[in-house]
Formats: sequence, C-alpha cells, structure tokens
Amino acid sequence: MIRAASLVLLFLSLPATAENLTGKATLVDGDTIKIGEQVVHLHGIDAPEMDQFCTDKKSKRFNCGHAAMRRLFLYIGVDPLDCTLRATRDDGSHEASCLVKSYFRRTENGATRGEKFDVGLEMVLTGHAFAAPKNAERYREAEGLAKRKKKGFWAGEFVFPWEWRNRSSSAKKRP
Repeated sequence: MIRAASLVLLFLSLPATAENLTGKATLVDGDTIKIGEQVVHLHGIDAPEMDQFCTDKKSKRFNCGHAAMRRLFLYIGVDPLDCTLRATRDDGSHEASCLVKSYFRRTENGATRGEKFDVGLEMVLTGHAFAAPKNAERYREAEGLAKRKKKGFWAGEFVFPWEWRNRSSSAKKRP
C-alpha cells in the first residue's frame, strides 16, 4: 500500500507536458483541419466561413472562405503537422497550435526553406485569417501588421467571421 502511494506521489510530482498530435492533415475550412479522426481548430485564429463572401481591392466579390482554405492548403500541402493541443472543446474537437515545414524561400513569419513555422501565425500575417476575439494575444500584433500593409482580406472589405456567423444565425432564426 505504501509503495502504491509512493508511485502516485511520484507521478503527480512529474511536470505536466502538453499533448501533441502529429500527422497529415485534411482541410475542413480555413482554420480547421482533421488529423486522422481528430478535428483540430487552429488556436487563436478565425478565418471566414466557407459560404462567406468579401470584396477585393477592386470591389469584386469573391468567396473569402474558399480563399482562406486554399491559402491554408498552400502552407500545409501533404506534409505532416506537429500540433500542440491547447484545449478541448465541448464537442470533443481540439484547439491546437500547429507547425509545418516550409517550402518557401522565406515565410512572412521568417521561416526559411526546411524550417518549421506556425501555420496560424502565417495565416494572420498574410491577412487570410484574423486574431480570434478570445485567446489570441500572440496574434494581435501580426493582425495589426497585416492590416497596415493591406495584406489578404485587409486589401478589400469583409465582415469578421464571428460577426458574420452572428448575422447568419440571426437571419436563420427569423420567421
């Protein structure tokens, strides 16, 4: 009995480590992927929904949800991601920060060919996703930079994804 109690105390004294998820991703939308059966939302960012439209700098209307997903695919491709799980949502899906190897000469966040980079940060720096309203402190500065440089969606007009979802759900509730 004393031995079992000692083992429990030893286990509890070990430092907690973040859970990791590694593997090839299937894209769901501009900020959500699946690794195997696990649904993973990129932590700290929010991209336009798949049926959301924006306008570009020439006032031409386009599907910005599809544009965000295409950009995410450009970064991820078929390479495995290394994700650090940050939270589990009520529906069982996860929020995670994910890294992938760069094939670009240089990414917006400074990674060179062969180095791993934060996919969420790159999405925000290029203006194809936004710092989420909650839990996105690390992406706020990147969003400001993309906005000042009129990168991605910042070059035209858009509605933030969370505002668009609120408007869409309100419209669906009307008789």
